[in-house]
Amino acid sequence: MIRFGIAGVGRHGLRYAHHLHRGDIPGATVTAVWRRDPEAGRDIAETVGAKYHPTLDDLLSDDTVDAVIMAVPCGRHRELASRVAAAARPLLLEKPIAPTTAEAEEIATAFRRAQRPLTIAHTLRFDPLVSAARQESEERGPLVGFGFEQRIEPRNLAWEDDPILSGGGVLSQTGIHAVDAVRVLIRPTRATVISCSTAQLHYRRQEDAAVVLLSVTGGLARKNDGILGDIRVSKIGDSRHHRYALFYEDGGVELDFIDRELVLTQGRTRTRTTVEATPTIPAVVRAFIEHLAGAGPNPVPAEEAIGSLALVEAAYAHAAGRHRTGRSSTTAPPSLIR
Repeated sequence: MIRFGIAGVGRHGLRYAHHLHRGDIPGATVTAVWRRDPEAGRDIAETVGAKYHPTLDDLLSDDTVDAVIMAVPCGRHRELASRVAAAARPLLLEKPIAPTTAEAEEIATAFRRAQRPLTIAHTLRFDPLVSAARQESEERGPLVGFGFEQRIEPRNLAWEDDPILSGGGVLSQTGIHAVDAVRVLIRPTRATVISCSTAQLHYRRQEDAAVVLLSVTGGLARKNDGILGDIRVSKIGDSRHHRYALFYEDGGVELDFIDRELVLTQGRTRTRTTVEATPTIPAVVRAFIEHLAGAGPNPVPAEEAIGSLALVEAAYAHAAGRHRTGRSSTTAPPSLIR
């Protein structure tokens, strides 16, 4: 039995706590939680049958905690994740790994030195639609284009528009899903940001809409010298649209995450298949537990998460007309693309 401590039991961290408490993840339970708001933290701890700790250090000192799940705003990842590494605890860290690749590499280095596992919770990888689309795509010809769209409603959470806490706007918070999906579904050997435009509608300090143009080579684009595709993300309307499309010379593979459909096209013929949703949080936690037990590889290593973050960072550089971290390249290094 792996006993988890959860650092951050806000909206998303609470999902982990409920799954663990309900027994949705065999071989795992939640024994401790930490939240900055003590009243809310104590209520949640009582609900899920765990101990409440007023500080992260208290949680890390709890001998009933074997591993940590961290679901706090990205801007705090470097500070808090480094303390988990220093306490020699394995960590399942919510995406994105950090606001910048420089901070992400610091986190990864801390866990390498501590010789403890670090997994980044890119949960969309565990959606059955993604698995079905990846299998179908293997049987198609070379890719000729792609378009990924993810639009969700504004959540009016103060931290999301705080550059220090959030580490970035919608491109970092939501767009990282689509960027990572490009790498998972297409598996390019090289991905380059051609351009990026952002807009502010509801947010006041950072973007809540973004369009990114990418060029990719290798993987499913193996017979082409740099195909183009786009990513469109926003938090500006009251409805959700979440669709990914891969285009081939003879048709396409489309994923609709709202209607839960996999749409296959061959010429003018369209075939629709319903793919039932299954919770992705239990899936990523199960994969993390298997890795801890030595029964499977790291489901999302830090290096892969840094590869996706490098593309987001490059997109921000294009949108601003400069590089936020002083990097001279807007291409994710081939070594970080798998």
